[in-house]
Amino acid sequence: MSIEIRLATLDDAATLTAHRRGMFRDMGYRDDAALNAMAEKFLPWLKARMRAGEYLAWLATAEDGRVAAGAGLWLMDWPPHMIGSGRRGNILNVYTHPDFRRRGLARRVTEAAMLWCGQNGIDCVILHASKEGRPLYQALGFEPTNEMRILLNRQRIESLVLSAALKNRSVRIRGLARVRIARPSVPVMMVVMPTGSLRQILRRHRLPGL
Repeated sequence: MSIEIRLATLDDAATLTAHRRGMFRDMGYRDDAALNAMAEKFLPWLKARMRAGEYLAWLATAEDGRVAAGAGLWLMDWPPHMIGSGRRGNILNVYTHPDFRRRGLARRVTEAAMLWCGQNGIDCVILHASKEGRPLYQALGFEPTNEMRILLNRQRIESLVLSAALKNRSVRIRGLARVRIARPSVPVMMVVMPTGSLRQILRRHRLPGL
């Protein structure tokens, strides 16, 4: 079966969103409600960036019109850096429909995105690789970097706030309500947390609040 690689248009936004949902599901995310919520938020984000020319995508289509695979390219503004000369290309949402896997289509759409970057002055391309996708990207020349990540969930934020409080340091988080706390023999400190949240933390850890 012949496969054609084409540039996606705004009319393909729903397909690209479905690819993102399918990609995460293949990566082990099984909460359908969470997947649907993510997809619902992603669609308007995608359309806005496609209209602005900040998001491109390539689709592999079969002779019968079915979309077999796809890959996206987010053109990211980047501060002046020692690596790369300007904007960076972020390849994401690489997905192949189960009926078309093991035919090299993920490679073809990824190469299409890389070729566009090379022809348009984007000399640094990044991506996040799943375990299954890593061999493909390494074969294309991608290398691991020094990137690290932390998810600031409620427990981590509480730990940061308590650590700052116990060390007598100020914590400021933009856009949140100010609450004063104090400990015996320790000067009054100012931390910034959602209204009521800090008092709940103090009660759980038996620290007096003002």
